[in-house]
Amino acid sequence: MQGLSKVINYCTTLSWAQKKFADNIGFLGKNLFEPGCGGSYEVFSSRPLNPTVLVYAAHDARYSIR
Repeated sequence: MQGLSKVINYCTTLSWAQKKFADNIGFLGKNLFEPGCGGSYEVFSSRPLNPTVLVYAAHDARYSIR
């Protein structure tokens, strides 16, 4: 199974703007939680959740339910 970003980039029904948004929110989200990108998984434990984390999670789920 490919990662979500690869699937989105190969999808022919999504616009360039949708693909760009996916890239941007993926980059921003990973910078907050991915240790290899300077983030920490602790961001998921803090309350209220960071708005970027909320958008990242919603975006992840958006394409999973189709």
